[in-house]
Amino acid sequence: MNNEYNFIDELRNAGLLSRRILNSGFGQNFLLNEEDRKLVARCALDNVNLLKNKFVIIEIGAGPGGLTSSLFDEGAKKIVAIEQDRQFIPMLNKLASILPKGKKLDVVMADARKLDFCNIVSSASPTNPVIIVGNLPYSAATAILQNILYSGLKCYAMALMFQKEVAERICAKLGDKAYARLSVLVSLLYHAERYCDFEPKSFFPAPKVISRVVKFKPCENDQSETVSKDDYKIVCQMTSLLFAYRRKRIATILRNAKMKNNSHNNNYHNIDNWYQAGEAVGVDFSKRAQDIDAKMWLAWARALIA
Repeated sequence: MNNEYNFIDELRNAGLLSRRILNSGFGQNFLLNEEDRKLVARCALDNVNLLKNKFVIIEIGAGPGGLTSSLFDEGAKKIVAIEQDRQFIPMLNKLASILPKGKKLDVVMADARKLDFCNIVSSASPTNPVIIVGNLPYSAATAILQNILYSGLKCYAMALMFQKEVAERICAKLGDKAYARLSVLVSLLYHAERYCDFEPKSFFPAPKVISRVVKFKPCENDQSETVSKDDYKIVCQMTSLLFAYRRKRIATILRNAKMKNNSHNNNYHNIDNWYQAGEAVGVDFSKRAQDIDAKMWLAWARALIA
């Protein structure tokens, strides 16, 4: 299929081989080298029996279809390509039209920051396991990841590319310098680890930062299956308030929030309930948000819900 579809040729034919034109869109950067694209595809499909299980693969930010083509070359049977930039839609449709029998590409023009991923999966194939892969636009990458996590969709695996500094926060563990709110939100559902890095020269247009592919697998012992959407929603609210003041102790932040009667900190519980729930599960209010691990955040959230 590589001989039939070359995304660089498609960009050239569309008059888009210009850094200025591409940068006027959604800030996407595309891997030039076929082996690099296959490396990302293998990260997504590693240890996956594509013949035994009819996986639905969702690709975010498919662009002109370079990575899409590599995913098919590595054995993907069905891909749902999400792309917001309308200039790439004709290219993806062309790729869909030349696929061999047994392979299918559905093209969805949408903003992945707002997309209902559960609805996409239900429409595509509601009973089959899901893999998400994407070379994400840097400006939207964190928002896209948070939308996936917040959706409640249970993925078999994800392989997503971020700016290196964002990837470090995603993969950070308690005690790491990079440990942040995003570290907590990810670790409630997935084990995330670095897979590979790419230098700016690997892309067109070349970004100014190093890019990192992160591999996500569901948490061991099925923890991710026990985290409800309500659990996750409350943790999101709690961490939004408490990580906003990283240098302050939790007790100070809650006291100030109570004095200001700040409605941002919760929709369901007042600050007194935060204290009571935290005391019930053993939260140390003298600590800072970055000193609390994901399990304690989850326990605190569940005590608030109870």
